[in-house]
Amino acid sequence: GLLISVLLTGKVTLAILDTMNQIPLLGGLFEIIGILFTMWFAFRHLLLAANRQELAAEIGSMTADVFGKTTAIVIPEKQAIVLTNLVEPGIVEIPEIPKAELIAVEPKSETPARISVIPHSAAGNGVDELRYLFITSEVELIESKEMLQELPYSFQSPELAIGVVKADGEKCDRCWNYSTHVGESIEHPLICERCVSAVVGEF
Repeated sequence: GLLISVLLTGKVTLAILDTMNQIPLLGGLFEIIGILFTMWFAFRHLLLAANRQELAAEIGSMTADVFGKTTAIVIPEKQAIVLTNLVEPGIVEIPEIPKAELIAVEPKSETPARISVIPHSAAGNGVDELRYLFITSEVELIESKEMLQELPYSFQSPELAIGVVKADGEKCDRCWNYSTHVGESIEHPLICERCVSAVVGEF
């Protein structure tokens, strides 16, 4: 009876998923919802250090509730040391401690004579850009939410507002990002400038 119930549940679930896939524009709508939720989650929980600490605390609390146990560190108590061999009272000679000689030491400079400066682009290869953080072709920060009201796809909350539009340029055949520099390379006309640098070994 249990096996038949599991088979019927699986069959009904597959039928529902197949029906949802046949609905026009439903797949694209789910993709847009996923992108907007991912961007909102990154701004809300990952962008600031305080938000990341709050998220870590919530995860730890949920883990403790699920598994029903917490991690505790037990510090053993210090035991008193009992002296068995007592020293008989008497006169104890204290050896003379030689006086320490003070030696002047020249202070060393903590600042190195020369500091090599690495350009930001060479140090991070552009990975700190927001478009690589959100895995998109372009990211633009605006000051007013009014510009998002005319967009077909947008999301607004008291903390932030997000809008989705089609990126400028052509699609790169290597990384699938849209770039206005696709076609500038004669040897590699179908890839963007970042992929050209990676192919020739300059990345």
